[in-house]
Amino acid sequence: YWEEFERPKIIFPDIALSPQFAWTDKPFLLANTGYMIPIVDRTIIITLNSSVCDFFYRQISPQIQNGYYRFIAQYVSQIPIPRIDEAASVVVNPLVDLLNSGIADPRLEQLLNGFVYELFFKDDLHAKGLKIFAEAEQAGLGRLAGLEGEALVKAATAFAATNLIPGARLQTMLTDLQTLDTVRIIEGKE
Repeated sequence: YWEEFERPKIIFPDIALSPQFAWTDKPFLLANTGYMIPIVDRTIIITLNSSVCDFFYRQISPQIQNGYYRFIAQYVSQIPIPRIDEAASVVVNPLVDLLNSGIADPRLEQLLNGFVYELFFKDDLHAKGLKIFAEAEQAGLGRLAGLEGEALVKAATAFAATNLIPGARLQTMLTDLQTLDTVRIIEGKE
């Protein structure tokens, strides 16, 4: 399977305190403390690094010393991955690009986590009027598609400064997620 190292892949460490998945299209090999998932649908990275995945993984994997987990095939292969349709991919892909470039913005990470909650618990969120994908699209997140480098960083920062601040409709939806029992349990607040 050495050819798989030449292709796009999701890479992750053997031992970590929480999910630490990254997407790369670079051709390189991994040593015995790193693993990969050969895949081209990089949007699954938002699920793999989400609070939902972290919660799920803690239920199926034993802890080793000091609270660490082993991210090995027998456990990683059990992680459920919801389908992301084409419309949702348009909204998610620019944020995946941004995070892969090493730019960390807690507001955008909270938005990605909100997307994952909607993928897993759509009926629960929609019953409360929380339609995060639709609101993010309406707020213009899809306009980031196709941007790269500094232009993407600038546009994402402007998006967050407008839509992910207290009082903004999208931020209010993300805050309202905390009222759902499912979310409170996953995030350890219940």
